[in-house]
Amino acid sequence: MSASHQTEDGAAFYDERYYAPEERRRRAARERYMQRFIDQWLAALDLRHDSRYLDLSCGDMQMLAAAADITPHTRGLDFSLAALMAGRERYGPLAVVPGDAQRLPFADDSFDRLSCIGSLEHYPDASAALGEIRRALAPGGRVLFTVPNARWPFLRLWPDPQPLHTVRDRDGWRQLFREHGFQVISEFAENHSLTRPYEGSLLRWLARRAFHLVTIAAGLHRSWQFGFVCE
Repeated sequence: MSASHQTEDGAAFYDERYYAPEERRRRAARERYMQRFIDQWLAALDLRHDSRYLDLSCGDMQMLAAAADITPHTRGLDFSLAALMAGRERYGPLAVVPGDAQRLPFADDSFDRLSCIGSLEHYPDASAALGEIRRALAPGGRVLFTVPNARWPFLRLWPDPQPLHTVRDRDGWRQLFREHGFQVISEFAENHSLTRPYEGSLLRWLARRAFHLVTIAAGLHRSWQFGFVCE
């Protein structure tokens, strides 16, 4: 299957399942919980009032809305029309465009801050997306990626329901970024999904807590995901 067909299938997945009404209700319920992580991610990017910011695969726009409180120069892009509709219903008329991260509709050097949160691994052609990010990022700009860890101990027990194309360990991700001209300037463990509040299933909540305790004890190399800030 070509990358373009995989992209179309991915968009259909998000439209039909990820942003179905029941899932949108769950995401709205965890909005306050997610906000503290979003604040940390924007701080890691060193987002400023004059920053030109793109949230790539912006989903339901919670992070884009938080960024808009810091800088007026924000844009969001997502290939799921259902996600963009959900975001506009919740956060109002933010500057977003439907589009494909592997073919960005922006000129060279358009942004000096960019985020790609939990999305790079889902692109059928991660290399194409990284090339586009490199092109759209101005010299001296920063980009934040959060990506899954192939060495997370519970990866097979807790599979990602979304289409997944690229999973690497810490060194593998760093190498991929270097191959596309990025320099990692900071990194951190990213385990926010493991500490979500109770959402109706006691078994899932207890499993998440147990996974979190083991993950923290195992150290950075075994974290659920990594955050990488690159230039």
